[in-house]
Amino acid sequence: MPHRAGAEDLLCDRMAAKWSNYKQIIGSVSRSSWPVALGFDVRNRKARRMTASARHGLDLVHQFSDLQAHRNGETTTIVRGEGVHVFDAEGNRYIDAMSGSSCASLGFRDERLVQAMTEQAGKLPYYHLFAQKSHEPAERLARQLSAMAPEHLNHVLFANSGSESNDAAIRIVRAVNISRGKPEKRRVIARHAGYHGSTTLSASVTGQAHMRFGSDSVSPDVSFIPEVCHYRHGHDGESEEAYAARCAAELEAAILAVGPDTVAAFIAEPVMASAGCLLPPKGYFQLVDEVLRRHDVALIADEVVCALGRLDSPFGSTRYGLRPDLMTLAKPLTGGYFPLSAVLMTDEIYDTLTLESAKSGLLGHGLTYGGHPIGCAVASAALEIYAQADFRANLHATIATFERHLAAIADCPIVGETRNAGLLGALEIVADKTTRRRFDAMENVTLKIGRALQKNGVITRWTRETVNLCPPLVISEDELEVLFGALRASLDQVAAEVAHEVEEGQASLA
Repeated sequence: MPHRAGAEDLLCDRMAAKWSNYKQIIGSVSRSSWPVALGFDVRNRKARRMTASARHGLDLVHQFSDLQAHRNGETTTIVRGEGVHVFDAEGNRYIDAMSGSSCASLGFRDERLVQAMTEQAGKLPYYHLFAQKSHEPAERLARQLSAMAPEHLNHVLFANSGSESNDAAIRIVRAVNISRGKPEKRRVIARHAGYHGSTTLSASVTGQAHMRFGSDSVSPDVSFIPEVCHYRHGHDGESEEAYAARCAAELEAAILAVGPDTVAAFIAEPVMASAGCLLPPKGYFQLVDEVLRRHDVALIADEVVCALGRLDSPFGSTRYGLRPDLMTLAKPLTGGYFPLSAVLMTDEIYDTLTLESAKSGLLGHGLTYGGHPIGCAVASAALEIYAQADFRANLHATIATFERHLAAIADCPIVGETRNAGLLGALEIVADKTTRRRFDAMENVTLKIGRALQKNGVITRWTRETVNLCPPLVISEDELEVLFGALRASLDQVAAEVAHEVEEGQASLA
């Protein structure tokens, strides 16, 4: 055996010592006593809970979480789901008003998706799409997506997440420009407050500084323009159309500032979901399209949240008149039942990739699980559900009820505006409805609302400025009644707690 040196020797010695200790313990007690001897008292439910709580943040690194809060035991462990509800380890039931992570559009136990998953696992549980290999589930799903997408998007590349799809879309645009003899045309323009993912590349175009984990600055190949929100940024008396024209002019100014020959793409969500359901003003994307075509800049439509019925339309692009060169899909594609995402692209882009792959012998991009057969089978089943006439009719009625509830709750003293696109909504939280003044400790107020909601049986998300809503598309009218009842009670509770700050602000203006 070759000699091991340094740190490797030390690691092996520690592992050997630990295993020797375990063997001594096991050898000294009966088999039934092993768990207790090793510190896992499976007979004591309370001790089990304490052990699990103590280990939160030690074994599992939670994502997009306050890790110290997990160390302090502030963890809700979800153990099962049914319909729009999830249940925690203590038996509490919640309406999940965010569909998990905006994924579970069909709820948490749809037997049709479970059956599709089970059947495919019994046929072909895994295969790849490398080296001229293929499989039927991926081919079928690509045909479905191509048929339902805007007519100029005819080709589909699969990945596992929205982050990966946005990453791939940016790489593709840059690769196409290299093929066109324009390697310097690689810059991406994105919007502040936008969210596009957590890979290094997709995070670089995310306009939320706290999401740039591992990087303390913006990538030199990325420029940001302000987020689009008439409520926040419209001037007094400025119409939506005038505001849209100003926003499009800001985009063009950003392109001209760095030089059109350096700009490859503009990436945008049709509705800025995680930023608080920020809606495009009237005519915005039509003006944006003119700017992009004028300067030969591709449009990447991030439809990770917006697609497949969420906005009461197959795609946000069709609802708002976008004509993207690439479109990314993910979350509702499988209803959250399996990791899968997609990039849809034009004939022109696909033809360029084909020519380049012929030169080198392959397309230099791929993921081991991209286009996983189980994920593709589940997605095919989900698309069939979304396409059913009854499903669409029920969803349309549900959205009308959702809008009525949102409108009714707008009279709360700390709600400046409610807005929605389909079954995606948000409440803008303010200290003064007239002046739109914010609370001094804004994060504390939205945090309080979120915590009050969970105590009242509803799980949702919040930003510094908003409380967000993205319930499963299958939520019933009765369940919406419960959801908004809990929301009203939570808002009233927090409004009473912060009433002094609201009154002080009003007095100072008098």
